[in-house]
Amino acid sequence: MFNKVKQFIFENLARIENNSSSNRNLFKIHIKQHPATALFLRKSKTTMININESIYQALAQQLFKEIGSGNYFNGRIEYDTEEFYATLRTTLIVYREPLDDPADTSRSATRITEIVPVWWEFDTVQAVGSVPNDFSWREFREYLL
Repeated sequence: MFNKVKQFIFENLARIENNSSSNRNLFKIHIKQHPATALFLRKSKTTMININESIYQALAQQLFKEIGSGNYFNGRIEYDTEEFYATLRTTLIVYREPLDDPADTSRSATRITEIVPVWWEFDTVQAVGSVPNDFSWREFREYLL
């Protein structure tokens, strides 16, 4: 992916010329007028979205609702604010163990002991497009167990 981006930039956005008039070996980059230039520059100026404790808690609550009593989850959960829209797409294996509750003789109650992500992706989007974030499964796991 990186090589394709690099190739696109050098073929369509920039022309590098060697500036030999200087004592140092300097390079000038001339930006051509290209439709993708504005989008490229706009995306590079965005800041990273900080995923805080309240966001992790809200995502964990939604995920518990979606998992229910299952041992497997494959799907997505969404989080929407005025600042950004986020989607967690994931495939999970849910490990459970029975609860020793003498009062509950009609059915076996269980509790989640571990949630193992097979795959996950957390995307954040703002009006300018996709925006980087600092989501960490390690931090999110603390709210799940």
